[in-house]
Amino acid sequence: MTDRNIGDYRHILETLKVKIRQITQHRWRPRKVICDFELALIAAVETELPRAQISGCYFHFNQSLWRKVQNLGLGASYGRRSAVKSLVRKVMAIGYLPIAVVRQNFRLLRTSRRTQRLCRRYNGLRDFLDYFERNYLNGLFPPQIWNVYERDMNNRTNYSVESFHRLWNNTVSVRHPSLWTFIRCLKDQQATLENSVEAVDRGDPAPKRKRKWRNLEARMMRLKEEYNNGTRNLDQYWNAVCYGVVHIWIVIGDNLGPNTKQSTNEGFKGYISQLNIYNRALDFETEIAVIHSKPQAVFIGAILRWNEFILHKGVRPVYPSHASREGCVLGKSCITQVINKTPPSIVNCPSDLHIYSKERLITVSWTEPTIKGASTINRRYRSGDTFLWGKYKMIYEAIDDKSNSQFCSFNIYVQSEVCNKVPDPWGGVQLCEKHGSNEGCTIRCTNSKTERISRYHPLLYTCGPSGSWNPAKPSHTLTYPPCGPINGFPKKRLDIVLSYPNITTANCPGIKEALEVEVKMSVQKINAYWDSKLCTGADCSDITVVVDCGTLSDRRKRAVSITKVQLTIPKSLKNLKDLTINQEVLSAEDVIRRESQIPGGELDTSGFILTSTDVCGDTETVIDGYCVKCGPGTFLNTTTKICESCPIGTYTTSDGQTQCQECPAGSTTETEGLNNPSYCYSVCPAGQKYDKDDSKCEDCGLGYYQEKEGQFYCEWCGLGKTTRETNTTSVSLCYDVCLPGKQLSASGSCVDCPEGTYKNVGAKCIACPAGTTTLTTGASLQKDCNIKACEAGYKRVGTDTCEKCPIGTYQPQKWQTSCLSCGGDSYTTDQEASTSQDDCKYFCPSGYEAVVTSCVPCLEGFFKDNTDSIYGKCKQCPYQTTTVNIASKSLKDCSVFNCPPGYKSDTLGTRCEICPLGTYQPHHNESTCYPCSTPLSTEQTGSTAIQQCLNYCPPGQERHTDGLCYDCGIGFYKHNNNNYFMPCTACPDDYTTFGAKSTSISQCTMRKCMPGSMRKDDNTGCTPCPTGTYQDLPYQTTCKQCPEYSFSRREGAFSITQCESYCDPGYEKDSNNQCSPCGIGYYKNNDFDKFLKCTPCPVDRITPSIGSISISQCTRGNCLPGYRIERSGCQICPIGSYQSLQWQDECIPCPLHKSTVFAGSTDYNDCICK
Repeated sequence: MTDRNIGDYRHILETLKVKIRQITQHRWRPRKVICDFELALIAAVETELPRAQISGCYFHFNQSLWRKVQNLGLGASYGRRSAVKSLVRKVMAIGYLPIAVVRQNFRLLRTSRRTQRLCRRYNGLRDFLDYFERNYLNGLFPPQIWNVYERDMNNRTNYSVESFHRLWNNTVSVRHPSLWTFIRCLKDQQATLENSVEAVDRGDPAPKRKRKWRNLEARMMRLKEEYNNGTRNLDQYWNAVCYGVVHIWIVIGDNLGPNTKQSTNEGFKGYISQLNIYNRALDFETEIAVIHSKPQAVFIGAILRWNEFILHKGVRPVYPSHASREGCVLGKSCITQVINKTPPSIVNCPSDLHIYSKERLITVSWTEPTIKGASTINRRYRSGDTFLWGKYKMIYEAIDDKSNSQFCSFNIYVQSEVCNKVPDPWGGVQLCEKHGSNEGCTIRCTNSKTERISRYHPLLYTCGPSGSWNPAKPSHTLTYPPCGPINGFPKKRLDIVLSYPNITTANCPGIKEALEVEVKMSVQKINAYWDSKLCTGADCSDITVVVDCGTLSDRRKRAVSITKVQLTIPKSLKNLKDLTINQEVLSAEDVIRRESQIPGGELDTSGFILTSTDVCGDTETVIDGYCVKCGPGTFLNTTTKICESCPIGTYTTSDGQTQCQECPAGSTTETEGLNNPSYCYSVCPAGQKYDKDDSKCEDCGLGYYQEKEGQFYCEWCGLGKTTRETNTTSVSLCYDVCLPGKQLSASGSCVDCPEGTYKNVGAKCIACPAGTTTLTTGASLQKDCNIKACEAGYKRVGTDTCEKCPIGTYQPQKWQTSCLSCGGDSYTTDQEASTSQDDCKYFCPSGYEAVVTSCVPCLEGFFKDNTDSIYGKCKQCPYQTTTVNIASKSLKDCSVFNCPPGYKSDTLGTRCEICPLGTYQPHHNESTCYPCSTPLSTEQTGSTAIQQCLNYCPPGQERHTDGLCYDCGIGFYKHNNNNYFMPCTACPDDYTTFGAKSTSISQCTMRKCMPGSMRKDDNTGCTPCPTGTYQDLPYQTTCKQCPEYSFSRREGAFSITQCESYCDPGYEKDSNNQCSPCGIGYYKNNDFDKFLKCTPCPVDRITPSIGSISISQCTRGNCLPGYRIERSGCQICPIGSYQSLQWQDECIPCPLHKSTVFAGSTDYNDCICK
């Protein structure tokens, strides 16, 4: 299309609707239209197809976004920076989210800190997000147009239409083909399209799509399913949609090591099948067990499936093959022993427990898992045990008689704290995030341009399941380091070492003095060379020089040794890096002389060392390249030049301190790094702790002690120990408290060891060996564990035998001597050793099915046989059979042939026959069909209700929606031979009927002559109406005469309006459409054309008067002035006369005494005196 406006698009759609109506006899009303994002096209579709849902092509949606990315100059950043790529792709993939959450998640994405950070670095990203929000969120194309969450994979784009363009271009293959090439290619494409249509009509299977598109479609549908069933949350689903399949290299069976390259010849050797890779650990109970019985099973979270591997050299597929659970390859012979490998089942395994307790000892209970099929159960702890603060790994191990095992494990966290909120740092803020039981915080200064955290600190402070920010010292409160003001940039401290290896004199003092003078002079020269930026003063008086003569204890006089000079420049503005030989220093106009006045005083350049160190003011430290003053709560260590927290018992309240103030006498602080004297609390004596809530000292309490004064917590004596006093000051005063058979409870009292445990010495009751228990509580010796420990689902018989609970009973508790009944004859269990009342199921006798807790008889045509399943539902009889009564108990009861409504059984009762037209049957199992009453019939066979009997019309009439009969029009007929309700049928082309209400095609004998024509007498064709007639009706044998004084100009007039008024002979129509007589010399007859103009006479003739009607009236001569008419000719006027007019009978004589000079005079003035 050259123009793409609304008018052009509407014209195309209108033409298309008309063409489809002509071909199919149906209106074109599509339910959905997928198109590009063109406003003119969308407006045209909304106007011409108002019922259609308009959807945008998702490819063009992403194409417009990518073009915007390129126009904004973000293409290179997209390729290099994964963060930019991730953001752009998330915007492009937002159409896969449910439409209800699109706007909210775009807002969250745009306002996230990560996006804001990227937008500050890449300005084009902000423009890109503005463009998307302006056009596709709040603008011309709302999400309802481009969102594809509810669309299937075939309705996201208009590729199926546009792909023809690429196919056509490939077929033509040249840019400007010749006309013959174009026609040939067009014919080829038509043949290909016709073959495709015929294949569809034949029911041939559709061509198989490429594997990569099938895999992509399966992946996208799998991701959507995982999101819908809750396996993936919205963020995980969105991120997964953003990226395609990840290509990875896998060597099956290779060891995982730090080397990222795959090894060679180190992989798996043998046969393998159905290997799938998941993004999670499969559940041992619900998934691994399924794979064992059905290796082809695939679960949620598969990132690489067995059919997606690409096989490389060294791998040979085996066809046909199968996943063998017995370890035999298809086609091989193996003798295997069937071994029961099904482990016991453990359901309802608890999740991790988080217990908060201010007391160090606490009793922890949980709902134990349900274990089935185990003969032995081992556990690390028992529900109801007493636990200390800390983390515990709880494990259940269930073992059956075949040594198959199953495990259940979870963590128990006993916390003294719950990650209390830490106050913000002085002058700063903290940003925290919590994930489950873990919390993490980062800190920063409020104004990062003028302040910095005044000492290096962890990037992330964490608090884990222990509930403490400081697990090593959970009693110590965490305090963040403060912010300190920035005070400029650091200077450089330069330490230079010069080496003189060949000085031979032993006069060390002389050497020192001489070298000091030479070195200072050299430094002054270097300082001048560097514009006085090396020293703080022009004379470099602040530098220090230390000379080491290298004197040895056994050194002889004048022996040669290495003499070193250490030169320190405290604060230099020159930025020098650490280096061993500084060529710039050594070559700066030879300011440091390589030879001195000292014998052997030649400088060793290889021994030259220069070290550069950042240096700030006396009250400042170096942080991130800035000079920062120590914030409140810290002081500057003048030796290390590092800000340190004020120790316990001290504080600072301002910046830039080099020492901390001590708390008032008799008070101290709880932690280090405090910035206010209000944090100084009273010093409590040993045996007590300070309670900040009550602002006073309190005794530690029984079972606790404190050996130091000024503490805010007490130490625990340990498990099974207590104290005699509440203010104990030494651990040596803690003693064992409970007798054998007892243990210390959380309340501090001694209680009996529970059943299944014992204690002789020690602090805690010990579990009996596996499979044994005690008769009662309070056992003190292991030999008391002499009772067989029967697990749930078993009962103890005597002291050493466990029996399974029989079918119909259960036992949820361990160590029991009886089993519990399910509750009557209508309840049972599927197997022995049931452990829960939930295993008891209600069942009904044969012929009945259970509905909640009652039995309902099987309906007629259904049966239930308890030999198949006592819990089953009533089954329907086989096809076309039924039962005689309800509550049938066996398949044998399905002995009656069953015909559904709309059918009747045949005379032999062996099959069903459909009710013919005009009959119906509303019931099952009937031998006749009911006829409709006259004049009613049915529209189809197999009618099932009397309401389907409708009145029908006789031949020649059709039934309309109002239920009335209407005659078939001329050109249509209707017979009732096959269908009483058929519509009137049009006659064949070029034929019609002689009248309405025709009943047969044999009546279509009349030629179909249209208005303006009439049928020939022999009915062989049509002839147009002659002039002067017209015919405004079709199928006529004559034409109508035009009204009086009117006539049709041409043949084939089809309307009376084509009959025009005409003038009589001798008259013609003037410019006012009025009849005027023909002038002299003209005539007009109406013999051939009543609408002709007047015809002139021959050139030498005229008519005697006006209104002549025939050429025969052109009898007079056509005489000019100077002539007179003489019969049928002209006679010249003689001399002495004249005639000034034409067509005159006489010449006019000249007056008396006048005459003309010549004959034929035409004017009076020609008469002159004689």
